[in-house]
Amino acid sequence: MAIDKAGESFERIAEHFYKRQYQTSKGEWRTKYVALLTDWTGKRRKFPLGSDLKTAREQLKILEARNVKHEDLDKEKQHEKAIKLEVEQLTVAAICRSFWKPKRRCHRMAFGKFARVISNAY
Repeated sequence: MAIDKAGESFERIAEHFYKRQYQTSKGEWRTKYVALLTDWTGKRRKFPLGSDLKTAREQLKILEARNVKHEDLDKEKQHEKAIKLEVEQLTVAAICRSFWKPKRRCHRMAFGKFARVISNAY
């Protein structure tokens, strides 16, 4: 068990399976389980598995099986990121509809210091 300065402990339970314990600002102790493994592409990965030991072990088995099958472990993250980007684009498009219209010619007339734009369309 390794304990660092903040009173946090990081302990290896089994292969690829670690327990992290830390104290919150209110003084409560929390336990989180983490999977540390090297995937089939050779990249080191860290996956949160939750705070329940039984479900954490099940999640680890699923991750290891997906790794053996050479599945893309970032597929879900990429999908969530694409959906978030899509929603942001739709929101911008809904707010700024005028930007999607073709630009019309505008004439600029200057009167002293002030300039006024007169559009042909309006």
